[in-house]
Amino acid sequence: MGKPELTITKDEKSGNLHLNWQIQGKQKIQLWVLHTQTGNEWKTNILPLQTTSYLLINNEVENVAISAVSRYGIQGESVVMEVKENLIKK
Repeated sequence: MGKPELTITKDEKSGNLHLNWQIQGKQKIQLWVLHTQTGNEWKTNILPLQTTSYLLINNEVENVAISAVSRYGIQGESVVMEVKENLIKK
């Protein structure tokens, strides 16, 4: 299973982060696993297949990782990004 493509956009007024992702090809995905890191703490969110974006409100997230899980429960490779280095400002 391939790595998702992830973009991170920051709204300069609100400080909110908008995460958007997609996976190439016709891979059979069941759900997404989203990890966010703030300091030494990682949080995990399990998201349904239809979800391809996520809003982080007024946060201090430093790193983001997203991976797809197949219908057989096999987790694919994660894309991991440092927020500061990969921001698209709007």
